Amino acid sequence: MRMALAIVVTTAALVPGVPAHAAVGDCALGRICVWPKTDFQGSMVSFVPRRFVGELCIALPFRSIKLHADRWFATAYFGARCNEDGGGFADYTPGAYEADIFKDHDARSISFSHIGRHAATP
Repeated sequence: MRMALAIVVTTAALVPGVPAHAAVGDCALGRICVWPKTDFQGSMVSFVPRRFVGELCIALPFRSIKLHADRWFATAYFGARCNEDGGGFADYTPGAYEADIFKDHDARSISFSHIGRHAATP
C-alpha cells in the first residue's frame, strides 16, 4: 500500500493568470494540466511535477488531462485520496491526453511519479 500526502489545491495557487477556458494546446511544456470538464473545457489547472518530491496526492476533481512533461507519469483516481473507492484509476504517460477520463464521473484526485523512480534502468 502506498502512502501519499494529500493536499487540496486551488487554480490560483498553481498557475496565476491562466485563461478561464485554456485549450489543450495551452498546456505548456514541462507541465501536467487538468480541466474540470470534458473536452478540455473550464479553468485549466497546471502542475510543474518536478516541484513535487516523493509521492503526492492532490485532491482535485477533474475530467480532462494532458501530460506535457517528459519522464513523469500521472495516475488519476476515482477516490478523493488517491484510492480507487470502487471506481478505479487510470495511468497516463508523457504525451498522453484524455478528454473524458472516467466517461461518466470526475476523477477525484491525482498523483505524479518520476518515471526513473519506477522504471528499471538498462
